[in-house]
Amino acid sequence: ILNGNWMRGFNLFALCSILILCGGAYLFMSVLRYFLKLISSFTGRRGETICRLLGSVMQYAVLIAVVYFSFSYLGFSPGAIVASVGVTALVVTLGARDMVTDMFAGIFIVLEDQFQVGDIVSIEDYRGVVKEIGIRSVKILGLGGDIRIFSNSAIRNVINKSHYMSTCYVDIRIASTEPFSHVKEIMDRELPAIGARCDKIIGTPVFIGVTNLAGFPGTITVGISAKCKEEDFLQVSRTLNSELVLLCEREHIEVR
Repeated sequence: ILNGNWMRGFNLFALCSILILCGGAYLFMSVLRYFLKLISSFTGRRGETICRLLGSVMQYAVLIAVVYFSFSYLGFSPGAIVASVGVTALVVTLGARDMVTDMFAGIFIVLEDQFQVGDIVSIEDYRGVVKEIGIRSVKILGLGGDIRIFSNSAIRNVINKSHYMSTCYVDIRIASTEPFSHVKEIMDRELPAIGARCDKIIGTPVFIGVTNLAGFPGTITVGISAKCKEEDFLQVSRTLNSELVLLCEREHIEVR
């Protein structure tokens, strides 16, 4: 079997050779994944992204090689099959055109540094953490723990929320009978203390002022903003809301 001195075709030697080929391919991919994981552990998120993409490319390449040599062991000529069917017809039949489009799209995502593994992105209003960038698709882990898979060529209008600080906005609707100068004075005095208590807030929350006069009758809407990292956005939003409710209760500000 190892020397190859046997007749190609449907026989025990061919089956054993295919099993040896599959075992070797599996061993090769296992070792490759180990080294790629080792390399990505000290190269940062961009290195991890490139290693995952390279692993995905090699997986497809190894699969194609296994299929090619398996046909050869069984007595078929892959080259003759491709020539008889026609390259164009084979590409269309197997859907390879879409696969090639996804492959190039995935390569450009990495080369243009649109986003990396670990970034928080928004794609088609679906927000989550990039878990994997493959040769054909991108896997996004959503807030609910679900993983949504996007084809690379179908990704449009990506919003990468990890490159810069995010801004958390909170609106409070208060009674219009409350003196605005009094509300502003309280907010300017207490917001630095709120920022100091929440270590996820970067800097000091800012009192924006009146954001809406045409809301509920007898009310005005005032806004507060705070800077934070995108991964802390939800926690900062909840903390800021809670702190402002407690502040309004202490200062007897009527919230509508």
